Amino acid sequence: MDFFNFGRCTRWILVDETGKTIGRIAAFINNKKAFNEAVPTGGCGFFECIDNTAASTILFDQAKKWLQMHGMKAMNGPINFGENDMWWGLLVDGFTRPFFGMNYNPSYYKKHFEQYGFVVKYEQISNKVNCRNGLPEKVMKIANDIRFLASGPRSGLGEISLPENEPGSSI
Repeated sequence: MDFFNFGRCTRWILVDETGKTIGRIAAFINNKKAFNEAVPTGGCGFFECIDNTAASTILFDQAKKWLQMHGMKAMNGPINFGENDMWWGLLVDGFTRPFFGMNYNPSYYKKHFEQYGFVVKYEQISNKVNCRNGLPEKVMKIANDIRFLASGPRSGLGEISLPENEPGSSI
């Protein structure tokens, strides 16, 4: 899906007085989603910044200003400009090697977003299971429950075993 058929995006890089890159941010409007909120809402994301509140404020202000110039009244972030299945939110706790589509952020990012005024809309949780030694019993139980729920005459999956008939039973 080509986001640019139904949205707009721009990005900035912040450099210090020596020309060294110290941050970046993108701002975007997804016309399919911007007007589904209480007020027109754009997004910011692909945020990277040194641990410097002044620098992060400059980046957030730039994204906010651009969104306001394009009619947005609110800004969600950090999000991406596509679907919300990848690169959304901050991973600030429980660091492991990230999987594809997962963020991996320095823990100080949370402070920068909160100091600017962002509030947590929802928390995402990710889990890691080492499958090299088999799946944990709990995971297998869930999988079997799902398989049982999906079984039936039309599904072609699963099987129900009934106990043998008792003597005198009509079943």
